[in-house]
Amino acid sequence: MEERLVNVNSFIYGKVYFPVKSNNLKELGKFLGAVWSHPESSGLQSLVWRYRWNEYRNNEYRQILLTYNEEDCKALCLLTKELLIISETADSKWNVDFADQPKKHATNIGNQIHKELEQLLKYAHADYDRDKISTKLNNNEISKETDKENKQRYIRIIPKANKIIRVPSKRKCISCSGVLNSIEETKEHIITDLILTKNGCRKSIIKYIGKIAYFSKCKKGYLPKIIWKFQGRPFGHALIAWIIYQRVVNRLPYRIITQTMGDMFNIGISEATISSWMRYFAKFYAYTENLLIQNILKSPVIHADETKINIQGENHYVWVFTDGKHVILRKTETRESSIAHEFLSNYTGVLISDFYHGYDSVKCIQQKCWSHLIRDINDDLWKEPF
Repeated sequence: MEERLVNVNSFIYGKVYFPVKSNNLKELGKFLGAVWSHPESSGLQSLVWRYRWNEYRNNEYRQILLTYNEEDCKALCLLTKELLIISETADSKWNVDFADQPKKHATNIGNQIHKELEQLLKYAHADYDRDKISTKLNNNEISKETDKENKQRYIRIIPKANKIIRVPSKRKCISCSGVLNSIEETKEHIITDLILTKNGCRKSIIKYIGKIAYFSKCKKGYLPKIIWKFQGRPFGHALIAWIIYQRVVNRLPYRIITQTMGDMFNIGISEATISSWMRYFAKFYAYTENLLIQNILKSPVIHADETKINIQGENHYVWVFTDGKHVILRKTETRESSIAHEFLSNYTGVLISDFYHGYDSVKCIQQKCWSHLIRDINDDLWKEPF
């Protein structure tokens, strides 16, 4: 008898999905048309009925149990018949879909779209690389190819200029200040830049053309000043400034910046290029930084503070010095105050700080920050309220 028992749920779970919330026999049976006479019919309730029958020997509970079991059997029979019908006629029934090959209830245009999508799936299968024709490489060639793949490569395509500017030749020799003579040989350089306006920015590609100047006495040739300044740099200052802004202010990763440049301006750059531009800008604005420092040190009052930051899992400290208008930042690996002593070595005004002990030996008048002073007064008040 046990060998003839079949778990019908094993033919449903993961194979047939009825439009109900579970594979419970009650839900499946009600969906297929089965009914239970008692409103509280359930497996758990049947245990209660059996207990009451055993306890009180009341034939009413016995009849309820018999009716419940009979109705369960009818529901199971109905479900089994439906599974047999599905297995035999599913291909021809519009209300049955297969998970791997669903029916396409669509118009003629929809069918055409489905057909095109099937073609895309056909050529996007997981074993595509295996089916391609390829030539085998020996171990040395494989290692060389791997090294090439690991290295960041970028081939720059020189764009077509939308504006041409002719620049004057250099006039005087740098060495002896002699007058230079222009020769027929010309030099040109294409610069890709951004034109920044109040309402946005747009790309501009400019070609600079100028004649080479030559001084026979020194036997030296000189490029036009603008072209010489752009040597080795195919991008303009405004474009580089836009990229540095994305990195420093918006804190975007290099990968996102390169992707944005391609999407917005159709300009391709490598991540290594952005790193070199960071160094270029630091060098370019070194003079501006010196002017800021001079203005701060001339101020009668300087505010100083330091805070901890985390860079790639390592703690560093950022020091800020300001007169309320100009600001200078410095980064150190520790909280040692040598950077503050170096910056304020010749300062004679008033230093306002949180009275961190690192500022104690700075040789100038010091005042405590009002925010920290009020905080200390409040702390003392809470400690000694009377």
